[in-house]
Amino acid sequence: MDWVILGPLGVQTADDLQLTHAQKGVMPATPVLAGVLLRFAMG
Repeated sequence: MDWVILGPLGVQTADDLQLTHAQKGVMPATPVLAGVLLRFAMG
């Protein structure tokens, strides 16, 4: 659920933190990938 919120807030957050394009891409990808890894771990 959290990664859905990153879309609308991503532009403002990226400007505030002065993120590069790569860092902007990692920001919404991290919770999604963590969810996938946790699904494997929790079984």
